[in-house]
Amino acid sequence: MKFTLAISGLCAAVALLGSQAALAADEEPELKPTMANVSYGPDELNVIDFWKAEGEGPRPILIHIHGGGWTGGDKAMKPEAVKPFLQKGISYASINYRLTGKHPLPAPVHDAARALQFVRSKAKEWSIDKTRVALTGGSAGACTSMWLLLHDDLADPKSDDPIARESTRVTAAAVAGGQTSIDPKVIEPWLGPNVLKHRMINMAVGEKTIEGALENYEKHKTLFVEFSPYNHMSAGDPPLLMTYGGDMTLPSKDAGHGIHHPVYGVKMKEKADQVGVECHLLIPGHSKSEKYPNANAFLIDKLLGGEKSAALPKADKDGWISLFDGKTLAGWTETKFGGEGDVLLKDGAIVLTQGNDMTGVTTTRKDLPTCNYEIRCDARRVQGNDFFCGMTFPVKKDPCSLILGGWGGGVCGLSSIDGMDASENSTSSGREFEKGKWYTVRLQVTDDKICAWIDAEKIIEQELDGRRISIRSEVDLSRPLGFSTWRTTGELKNIRLRKLDKPKE
Repeated sequence: MKFTLAISGLCAAVALLGSQAALAADEEPELKPTMANVSYGPDELNVIDFWKAEGEGPRPILIHIHGGGWTGGDKAMKPEAVKPFLQKGISYASINYRLTGKHPLPAPVHDAARALQFVRSKAKEWSIDKTRVALTGGSAGACTSMWLLLHDDLADPKSDDPIARESTRVTAAAVAGGQTSIDPKVIEPWLGPNVLKHRMINMAVGEKTIEGALENYEKHKTLFVEFSPYNHMSAGDPPLLMTYGGDMTLPSKDAGHGIHHPVYGVKMKEKADQVGVECHLLIPGHSKSEKYPNANAFLIDKLLGGEKSAALPKADKDGWISLFDGKTLAGWTETKFGGEGDVLLKDGAIVLTQGNDMTGVTTTRKDLPTCNYEIRCDARRVQGNDFFCGMTFPVKKDPCSLILGGWGGGVCGLSSIDGMDASENSTSSGREFEKGKWYTVRLQVTDDKICAWIDAEKIIEQELDGRRISIRSEVDLSRPLGFSTWRTTGELKNIRLRKLDKPKE
């Protein structure tokens, strides 16, 4: 947005200087990062500042990506931007990245992705909850933030680089004045010819002029399409909040007006509404959110929502309640077994990567039933040869675990019955599990028995009368409800629960 100040005469100049001095006097003192200029990559611009928040347990984090058309800008932050989050127990990071003057796309955006993965890799050292990560930024930083929010996960679980194995999926993003497309063939019809006068568009693909970018459009089309966040919006994406200035004039007045035009947000909101993604658009005098007055309120709610003991979601017509939304780990936390692998979110599933020995997630909910309920999920083994689904669950006052594919890959059963685990007691059975194949798992706990099914086959029917129900000590941290793997990568999705008035088979 451009502000025009008509100043005439010495008095006006003195008045302006006086007002600037007053503003400077009111500025908050410098808020130094906990760690400054931490390198996350080989380039001198691959650095990050980190402010650590106080709080019990690992903290959520907000990552800021600066604007400047991918051609300039810096990660320096004003205290008033960082402090509201630190005061809420949310850690903060701000990154620099390579610029298109020397390094055209994909460098600036992929640098930001790498920085995000680097932050997650520091989860233990910096006390970060890597399941609660949000992004923010203005202009080009907004464009990058939206691209990361909406793009498929860039994690490479098979990489030798532990940072590359980290997820790039995030909880939410709140952005300002962002470009939802950088494709000149798309944005000129949206906004008029002036938007193409901004150097961000041509320099993004390494062209010195917009004329060169248009002349060589077919050469650069793949980059223009790939790095337009609008093209990646699809059902299941995390929540987004966008803010823009209120000047809706079309065609855009000049390059600066065009590159930050509110129509970028209007187009993205229209698509979000079509595919069912939560999206809030704030344009003064034109668009508002019924829930969030500003970006800070949105970000704080999304990042701290997991700390609230929220009511269970509404049941569907058959009584099923979703325990996993397919997008975030809301209602779950990574289980700190020690030696655990990474917990990722990919394609609507929780990925429990191979650990040494166990990897898992445990519910944070306090309102789940302990008897007369049923749980269903889909599970599969991706890598490894031991159990890919260890479900620990309550049986009245006692815990128990359903083990699928343990003891070399094929043993199924309950651990433990009368002190004997799933390989020893009467619930033990063997079967082959095909890697990569999804199996529907169903568990039912009633007053008098525990039953379990794999697909349509009942594999367990254990009477409770006179039996001692317990768990192995290794899964004690999975109580009251949790899923785990043993030296195996497993995936889970469609985790649902329903309460039972009477046993249903």
